[in-house]
Amino acid sequence: MKVLVFTDGTKFNVDDESTITLITMTTSNFKEVDAIKNNLTVENMKTLTLDGTEYVEVIPEGISARKDGDTVKVTIQNRMKTFEEKVSEVLNEHADALMELAEV
Repeated sequence: MKVLVFTDGTKFNVDDESTITLITMTTSNFKEVDAIKNNLTVENMKTLTLDGTEYVEVIPEGISARKDGDTVKVTIQNRMKTFEEKVSEVLNEHADALMELAEV
């Protein structure tokens, strides 16, 4: 079992075959799926740790769950923030700072 840790410190056990872009886990009921889903925010996924390896700027793409006998199989799809998205954010921050300076 691997451990997934969110930015806010919330931890979940995930299946061994999980990767940061495709996480699978087994829960006992759909109520637990809601708890997992509530953590899938851009803010709470700025820094993730999966089995001791840290990942930054992970973007949640989707979650699905299906009944599998007495358990529920959960699949979470993520992607890494693209270079273009990172550059755009930096440019926007600089533009905002320049606008503030121009107002002074």
